[in-house]
Amino acid sequence: MADFYLDPAGNPRERAEVERLWKAAHDARVQALVRERSDPIRYGWEPPIWKVCDALLGLPLFDTGFGERIAERFGWTWEEWSEAMRLRLYKAGKRLRVLLISGPNRSGKTEYAAKRTNQIMNKFAGEIAWCYAQNNDNSIEIMQPALFRHLPAELRSGGKDIKSKTTYIKYSQHNGVYGQSVCAAEREFGVAAELFAEGGDAGGSGAEAGVGGRVDSAKFPEDAGGAHWGPGRVDD
Repeated sequence: MADFYLDPAGNPRERAEVERLWKAAHDARVQALVRERSDPIRYGWEPPIWKVCDALLGLPLFDTGFGERIAERFGWTWEEWSEAMRLRLYKAGKRLRVLLISGPNRSGKTEYAAKRTNQIMNKFAGEIAWCYAQNNDNSIEIMQPALFRHLPAELRSGGKDIKSKTTYIKYSQHNGVYGQSVCAAEREFGVAAELFAEGGDAGGSGAEAGVGGRVDSAKFPEDAGGAHWGPGRVDD
């Protein structure tokens, strides 16, 4: 934590210098918060456990700063760190096909799936993701806002619809995604409700979750019979 009152040698600073340093730190913090809220897919903070989930699933690295830190500390690449994490946690180097993420409300399950869905679609052309919810109300209230929030800022375009030859995005907070899908430059995510019947078996057809055409056909059930599913991969 910065010490505004003492210089590196331990001598007291002048009041004007203290005020200048405090204002610079305050302005930098405000700017960081504004960036995070306006464009969370690029600037949003992530809890460290998300990197563990990425490693278990064998996902690519989305946080270059984290890659630099593990290179400095361990001398490893992201792929080496991911494999070491898998070996440590379940004694196998092979990536998981499905990852179950459970936890209380507002613990980040939906945010993780929504952000990684968009990041994977942005990284690779030809991606298709299907994101499921237990019912339509749940989809519109919880899942679709998270997916829309994590679109790149330029695709949200101040809340205006985008319609072109390669991009179709129409979303409202009240009705959710129009046509149950969003298409942006050869990438698409669709939304669907009622993957599981009320009180049904969470292990039924379609319970698997996966990520994108290259990392193959993403399916993100939001509520699997009371349990929440994070991204999985179905290309193995």
